[in-house]
Amino acid sequence: LNRSDMWEATCLGAPSDAVEPAVLLSIQEQRRVLGSSKPAQFLFNVPEGFARLVLEHKVRPGTGLRAVMATNTQPGAVGGLGGLILRLKQDGHGQVELLGPRGLGTSLEGVAEFVHWKHPHITLRELHPTTPSTRGIQPPPQTQQDGVMGAMSTAMAALQKRVALST
Repeated sequence: LNRSDMWEATCLGAPSDAVEPAVLLSIQEQRRVLGSSKPAQFLFNVPEGFARLVLEHKVRPGTGLRAVMATNTQPGAVGGLGGLILRLKQDGHGQVELLGPRGLGTSLEGVAEFVHWKHPHITLRELHPTTPSTRGIQPPPQTQQDGVMGAMSTAMAALQKRVALST
């Protein structure tokens, strides 16, 4: 847990249960609405087993969740997407943005085969090396990751090593 007056980063993972690491970043908004404020939240990766892990530790994304960023399309990064969508649906969440590499739309379509939802509305953005794009626009195949996605992958790999060393 890393914290300041304006933000809090919570690292979640359970290597012994094969739950890959995820990071929940909460940023306190400057303005207060009716005397209370809810943090804007950003989630980096939703690994398989994420829903159970956050339920057990009572650290789940709230109604302030704005975006989910996936570093890749493997189960360690998006395997818990179905459980997260069900949780957001149950909590009455309105919308969330889903960002990640090429192929994330296919992962979301796979989730839609067994999880049916109208809300939250999910805006999908697949990030590509040559141009930022939305679903349906496919740039030519690339062999290297986009700078942003590469940086996210590197940060998550470092976090995974750190979590593994601490157990």
